[in-house]
Amino acid sequence: MPADSTSPSVPDLQRRVDQLVAELCARTSDHEEALRREAAIAEILQVTNASGGDLALVLNAIIEKATRLCSASYGYIWTYDGESARAVAVHGDARFEEWLLQRDPVRPSQHSPLGRVLLSRRLAHVVDAKEDETYRNDPRFRDLVDRAGLRTLLHVPLRKGDTLLGVITVYRRERQAFTDQQIRLLESFAEQAVIAMENARLLDEQREALEQQTATAEVLEVINSSPGDLAPVFDVMLEKAMRLCAAAFGYLMTYDGKRFAVVANKGLPPRFADYLRNMDQPRSAGLYASILAGAAYAQESDLSKGEVYRISPLRRALVDLGGAQTGIVVSLRKDDALLGVITIYRQEVRPFASKEITLLESFAAQAVIAIENARLINEQREALEQQTATAEILTVISQSPTDVGPVLSAVAKAAMKFCGASDAQVSLREGDEWFVAAHEGPIGAMLGRRTLTRHTAPSRAMIDGKVVQIVDLQTVDADEFPEARELGAKLGFRSALAAPLLRDEVSIGAISLRRGEAGEFGPRQVELLKTFAAQAVIAIENVRLFTELKESLEQQTATAEVLRVISPKMRPLPCARVRRW
Repeated sequence: MPADSTSPSVPDLQRRVDQLVAELCARTSDHEEALRREAAIAEILQVTNASGGDLALVLNAIIEKATRLCSASYGYIWTYDGESARAVAVHGDARFEEWLLQRDPVRPSQHSPLGRVLLSRRLAHVVDAKEDETYRNDPRFRDLVDRAGLRTLLHVPLRKGDTLLGVITVYRRERQAFTDQQIRLLESFAEQAVIAMENARLLDEQREALEQQTATAEVLEVINSSPGDLAPVFDVMLEKAMRLCAAAFGYLMTYDGKRFAVVANKGLPPRFADYLRNMDQPRSAGLYASILAGAAYAQESDLSKGEVYRISPLRRALVDLGGAQTGIVVSLRKDDALLGVITIYRQEVRPFASKEITLLESFAAQAVIAIENARLINEQREALEQQTATAEILTVISQSPTDVGPVLSAVAKAAMKFCGASDAQVSLREGDEWFVAAHEGPIGAMLGRRTLTRHTAPSRAMIDGKVVQIVDLQTVDADEFPEARELGAKLGFRSALAAPLLRDEVSIGAISLRRGEAGEFGPRQVELLKTFAAQAVIAIENVRLFTELKESLEQQTATAEVLRVISPKMRPLPCARVRRW
């Protein structure tokens, strides 16, 4: 039968068959590739579910699958923090992995393919790395290419919306471009990496939030269980702050308006701890200068840099003895008043993130609450103790209406206790002389009568009728208190406070406090001493009035007795007779 001229020829049929076979093979290959991709993604999802938030485990699985399915020699994933990229997961030669993981972070730049991706946030496909201009101009990129024998590379950005989270990269040793299918495959792995990063971020935030809530609850529990006692509160607070902010060491200090005082410390390197014990405060340079100027917090990422390291002994001790590299100070403030600071340090250059600063500020707020609670509790306790002391003094007054000695001893004892002094004494004035009438404490009393001069705190208080304070006898002008300096060296005291006993604005004596160490008596202690001075005056006046009343009564009784003696001996006078006219 003759062949139909319209029927395809055998060669055409063969070509059609070959075309169909090729399409079938391609579809089969695509199907197999899709199955491998889906299997790889399923494995990654399984790793993600089982990782418990361990991002490194997931990223290592992703880069291993991506490298293998893209027929690449090497692969790695970079994370990007907005400033630089650092390799966090690598698959390939072990020596290359170690070198790459230790490599310095890469910053956005036009001078390398990765740097260009960080700038553009777009895919970069370099078929021959040795033909790229970066190979000629950048020794670090040339070292990377030559060290690992890299030729073809593919960078795919890891994006979440407009935010760049990192880059996934695969390399080949041979010069062979990646296919469109392989590029799409790497993009799908990039999506998986972004999902893994977001899951890890959310888990970390939840974990951190739970840890912060737990830490806050523990601090509040310590505050409730230690009313008025700040030491355990500060210890727990500092420990939590350091742990949650990954700090190596730190301390919490209070501030009295002039000086800082360390009240809690954790993890101090021994050599730096020795330095702190012997250093002279207050601190005024660097971070503390910013706090004293009103800043809520101050941070330095590299403490060994700059002018402060050169001029500040504390800064050099921090770096050289303590190994501190990054430091942050957060202020404790009530209204505008600085109450103290929380200071923590890292021994590597790694700035504290904004969420860590926020956490430290929350601990600072809790510290302020604890300080205020302790202040209120201590004030209430002190007020109750003072009222009790006043009641005891009044009881002594009522029991000793004619003897001022026991009352003055009670006043001296209470003044020493509630004013934080080493001893207390009540002195009385007689004309141009004065003497100690009552004394409490281990420091020797000033015995005998003394001439009223301006050379001691008690006698000057009597002369001026005002409170007199000597902060340090060893540094005061030698001509100012010569007698006091001599007595201080002899009896063993360095500071003194005296308040006059005033009756109708006339000084009748003084009550004075002394301490073995130098230091200023605070405003509350001054006011309290004035109160005890007033009580001593009341006691002296009561004894005087009672004595005068007793004497008056005795005089009246004596007069009455004299009159009774006189009255029986008196006879009536004879009446004059009336003369009648």
